[in-house]
Amino acid sequence: MPEAFLSMAPKIPSNACLKNIDGINVFDNKVESVLESIEKERDRRNEKADANADEFEQGLSENDLKKLQKEDLTDEESDAIINKALQNSNNVSLEETKNSYHRP
Repeated sequence: MPEAFLSMAPKIPSNACLKNIDGINVFDNKVESVLESIEKERDRRNEKADANADEFEQGLSENDLKKLQKEDLTDEESDAIINKALQNSNNVSLEETKNSYHRP
């Protein structure tokens, strides 16, 4: 997706000292348009991440949330809690999630 934004960026003028105000305005407007697109995409991704986090937390009990916040939690304990949340919210296991992200 970042490549799409790069392709939207205007070409840098060959003459950095443009004296033509219209040329400067066109360049500025194109840059502003790309920035707006990036902000919209960032907002969309943040909303999606927030929704996913809310869905994940709904699969956890208050006690599980407190356990996850402990610093002395073992990997096995945290994996068990995460697996439980995934099962409750998405009907998927932690192992299935790990496998889907580690495909060659």
